[in-house]
Amino acid sequence: MMAHYEQCAAEGCTRRPRRRSRYCTTHYDRIRRNGSPHGRAIRKHELKPWRDIAAGWIGRNADHPAVVEACGYLAGLLEPTAGARFLGSEFDRLRSAGVTGADMLAAVIALWAWAEATGGRGIDDRCFDVNLGRAVLRCARQRIVSRSKSGKPDHKRVTGNHAGALGEELRLALGALPLVAAQRIVEEALGPERTRDRIREAMTEPFKSATDTD
Repeated sequence: MMAHYEQCAAEGCTRRPRRRSRYCTTHYDRIRRNGSPHGRAIRKHELKPWRDIAAGWIGRNADHPAVVEACGYLAGLLEPTAGARFLGSEFDRLRSAGVTGADMLAAVIALWAWAEATGGRGIDDRCFDVNLGRAVLRCARQRIVSRSKSGKPDHKRVTGNHAGALGEELRLALGALPLVAAQRIVEEALGPERTRDRIREAMTEPFKSATDTD
């Protein structure tokens, strides 16, 4: 006999769970979309500034062995016989749009940079993987938009499970490279601002006057 739950298992939620689930409809849908009951999708406008900076960083370090290997691995995913079968149509879309390994790596680094700069608010590990997979698959939409028969944009949402599986594979395969790159570009982008913040905070301490003695 299946257990019956009186309250949604999501922290802070008092709604009743949906049938055959530990979560209410709202949190169940969030898990399906984002991999976590409290997770969210990171919007492309949040990542675009970091994607542009990451693309510049990749260009400056294009001959670095780690960057070469990473771009080669990502480009290899676009080969017809290489990509995850459950995302075959999405990889076809990337290939048709002319997306490169460097484009995909920029998307990966952009998400890490966003997390580094913001502290990754509201994003746990599973939700990060889902957003990582979607950030890479979204590369095609930066270049082309397919249309349905009605003429409307044909954007089929990839399930959280599929995007998360791709994101986990990318995170494990690319290792520390995206994090190291993200830390450097965030420091380059926000270094002066952070210095100003530290100085402003330090200014609350009183300065010594000419009459002060040690």
